Amino acid sequence: MSSTQDSPTQHLRDQESQSTPGESSPSAEPPESQTTVQDDENWGNNGHESDYSDDDASETEERFPYSVEEFVAIFTEFYQFLAKLHYDPANLKFPPPGGWPQLAPEHVGTWKEDFALDVIRHLPYFAWGSPATQLDYKSHLVDYSYGPRFFDGVDWRDEDMDDEEPFNTGMCFVIAEGHESGGQQWVLDVEHGVITVDSLRCDTNGPFDLRGFFEGIMDKYRKLELISSPGRVTLDGSRVAERAERIEEEEVMAEKRWFRDADVDLQFLKQVYRDHGWPDSFRREECREYIDDFMMKLEKTRGESWEADYKM
Repeated sequence: MSSTQDSPTQHLRDQESQSTPGESSPSAEPPESQTTVQDDENWGNNGHESDYSDDDASETEERFPYSVEEFVAIFTEFYQFLAKLHYDPANLKFPPPGGWPQLAPEHVGTWKEDFALDVIRHLPYFAWGSPATQLDYKSHLVDYSYGPRFFDGVDWRDEDMDDEEPFNTGMCFVIAEGHESGGQQWVLDVEHGVITVDSLRCDTNGPFDLRGFFEGIMDKYRKLELISSPGRVTLDGSRVAERAERIEEEEVMAEKRWFRDADVDLQFLKQVYRDHGWPDSFRREECREYIDDFMMKLEKTRGESWEADYKM
């Protein structure tokens, strides 16, 4: 995939050459009980490399738009971004040298092709937290470090669909699991370097280039066009702009419409997030505690509030 910018892998190498020995990393670090690398800057120095030989790597570069290392760099950047926002950085974990042993070929069989398995075996993952955190509307990230879940559930198409492009399930993974109608299920196709979004029981969108798709999602989070809080359904905030004048709690409590149907509901949430430093200095726990307390008050005055996420 051509670009005038440096690849993520080259960017990592440049950072490594400029780093000071012993300098601590600002990136999210999982608990000490997890086998981890410290950050994406040091990824290449911790043994997290493809198991392919040089000849295999040359063939891979010709066949696939992204290498294993580039996939890892793209996912690492995206997940570390989420760890600065509503995801708990303590739940972000990285594989040991050689990749996640649970995803070694002898444990997976013939479900996936070699290159696809090499990618998924070397990616970082978020462990399930409590309360659960959504990535998109009724959607949770899949943690493949526990083993080959969903390997047989990536083909969302109707049997009678006449696709112009062949679909190879051996090269695809569900990276975000949707649930209930409209839940957003993200399917990664490593062969073409794209993501397809399946809105369960609704429609399918894509495919989208992986890097561009993640950049778009990060931009939506920054602009609060996606609004997430642990234990609650992710909201689409794109339909309403942030309000210039201050919104008081009493105005929201006096609203008669269902929560999130009124513009003031989404505008108030955006104000709350900005008040708590979103996105650059977000005080995650402080914000979550405020939201949980306010939603309890809203339940008493309006009879309902921000929908809870019961998928654990």
